[in-house]
Amino acid sequence: MRPRRALVLDLDYTLLHLEATASAIEIPGRTRSAYLAAETVDALSDLQERYDIFLATARSWYGTRPVVEGLVLRGVTVTGVVLEDGALLGPP
Repeated sequence: MRPRRALVLDLDYTLLHLEATASAIEIPGRTRSAYLAAETVDALSDLQERYDIFLATARSWYGTRPVVEGLVLRGVTVTGVVLEDGALLGPP
């Protein structure tokens, strides 16, 4: 069996945006909320069939946890997270 490849994705301005869309997951921030679009969640759901999904961010775990929890509630498995201080959580 071949090992799965990792797909490492940045959060802010890659997966998360400042504009709310229908059915978006709201992610509280230090100064304002960011949003993870439902279409992005659908794409990640498809991609998880081929890749292990890792999130990389300059956020703390406190700011990243709502993203991970929102994805998990919608059936997307996050294999690991790289945080602001370089800490690696896996699985979160």
